[in-house]
Amino acid sequence: MVYKNGIKEYIIIGCSGALLYGGLMGLFWRDLIRGIIVGIIFGVLFSLCMALFSKHLEKKSKNLRTEISKVRTIICEGPANHKKGTNAIGGWMFFSEAGIEFYPHQLNFGGHNLLIPISDIVNVETKSKQLIIYAKAGKLIFIVNKANLWKQSIMNVKYSQ
Repeated sequence: MVYKNGIKEYIIIGCSGALLYGGLMGLFWRDLIRGIIVGIIFGVLFSLCMALFSKHLEKKSKNLRTEISKVRTIICEGPANHKKGTNAIGGWMFFSEAGIEFYPHQLNFGGHNLLIPISDIVNVETKSKQLIIYAKAGKLIFIVNKANLWKQSIMNVKYSQ
């Protein structure tokens, strides 16, 4: 199952961006109506760019999906950000019976592929959109869509073995 943004998430992203940017531009120009109009335009354009970028990531992950599915059964996948301190490294994450695999996209600095075997996973927690993996090597945080479903999938495999 692919856990990705839907229309609801893009509307939320667009509206929040529109409100923030529109409010700032209204203050900057001292013209609230002009700021709101620019904010709405910005929100629509920003949401469109995010949707296109997500589609691009999904298309790029197709090759990875094909290679991985030759060897393992993919249970779930989707866009993810690996949070390292204040940095969030964007990419695509897969989960199979073998464990979690994270592949960063090309726009990142300092990103590298992560492989977390299911046997190394000690516990999984969620906090909003954060998927917190406690592994033998330490704590890993991923920002994902439908974090509770990721957790449920991981725990189902972990405890069925």
